[in-house]
Amino acid sequence: MQTDNFVDLTNPTLLIIGNGFDLACGLKTRYADFFNDQVNTNPTFRSVYGYMRDTIQYGDINCSWYPHNLLKETQSFSNFTIWDIVFLIYSFKASPEKIGWCDLESVISSTFEKPNNKKHVINWAIIREMIIQYEEQGSSDHFHDQSITYSGLNFSPDDSFLVETLCNSFLFKPFSTVYQDNDSFYETLLSQLLSFENRFGKYLLNQLVTNKGEYIARRDSLVLLLSDGNLPLSIETFNYLPAYGLKYSLRHIHGQISDSSCTLIFGISKPNNPQDPSYIFTKASRQFELSIRENLDKRETNFTPKTIVFFGHSLNEQDYPYFFQFFDTIELQKKHGQKIIFKYSIHDCQTKEDAIKEIKQRVERLIYAYDIYCSGNGNLLSNLVNTDTIEVREINPFSSLKYPEAS
Repeated sequence: MQTDNFVDLTNPTLLIIGNGFDLACGLKTRYADFFNDQVNTNPTFRSVYGYMRDTIQYGDINCSWYPHNLLKETQSFSNFTIWDIVFLIYSFKASPEKIGWCDLESVISSTFEKPNNKKHVINWAIIREMIIQYEEQGSSDHFHDQSITYSGLNFSPDDSFLVETLCNSFLFKPFSTVYQDNDSFYETLLSQLLSFENRFGKYLLNQLVTNKGEYIARRDSLVLLLSDGNLPLSIETFNYLPAYGLKYSLRHIHGQISDSSCTLIFGISKPNNPQDPSYIFTKASRQFELSIRENLDKRETNFTPKTIVFFGHSLNEQDYPYFFQFFDTIELQKKHGQKIIFKYSIHDCQTKEDAIKEIKQRVERLIYAYDIYCSGNGNLLSNLVNTDTIEVREINPFSSLKYPEAS
């Protein structure tokens, strides 16, 4: 790290930071943190979570209270959404402590995949068709089938429970008619995701208000550590918090929050075809809408970094479009003398060997995927290493602070 007596003014540096940055600054921004907050502060969430947990734990998918008691709790959907149901089922399969935001984005993506005989995913198109078929039968006031099948697909008990819950959700107000029109169905799903995002945005603001002084002090120190004191400096963030006195240029990639608005984005990377009904859930589509509404930060066009530092990222596939576009912008394959540094920290309950293995695998997969995207021969990483273009470096932001894994 450069000292105050030596600041390199000839090495323009770009920091690209993810959720691990805010975690390193002491904020509780993991899904597990938000999940625990909702259990403790959101009565609707706590109640529905309890119903679903007991049903799955005791293996009685046909509990007599179901579905009326469950849906009675969720009819307003003001503090609980369709996506909460999906995420809760996933959290029963994998502990919330082990779930990252990237995992939930993958879950969102999976609900638009087409099931096959080997992979029986919950698919929204199938959910809609099942509701329509059920309505045509008109046998009772709620959807219920002990052994749910569709087009020859047999769902597991947990997935059957999820299918039942989601189908019933669309049979109750305020969604009792939206499934009849395909566009309205998907627009309702998106509006539900927006409601989930808005609730998380309020949680983030509360985190910031509670820890603002400590956060800003840690943030400024960490920025200096990551940049090695190099100037000029620009920052691109996958996070949502406002600048709050930050003296460097800051660009929000996936929206931001403030006291008066919330434009944060949870999104997916595919499909690429705007005619696909799930396209409105892609980060590309949602970023484009923000740009139309003039709520999306623009990248500095007159800033050409010599050093690019990545920190706090899971480097998951849902964000590959951003990384690929960025690598295209700097023409990574042509190696114009720029240095790419992936910095990482050893988080709580992780050994150094585990941390090295984790960051190595994530960077390898990203660079390989980009090489294939560029129709390369798979040797890009080797070329970058041999030309000293890419580097992985450990840092220790705050030795006294233990913080969890980035997500």
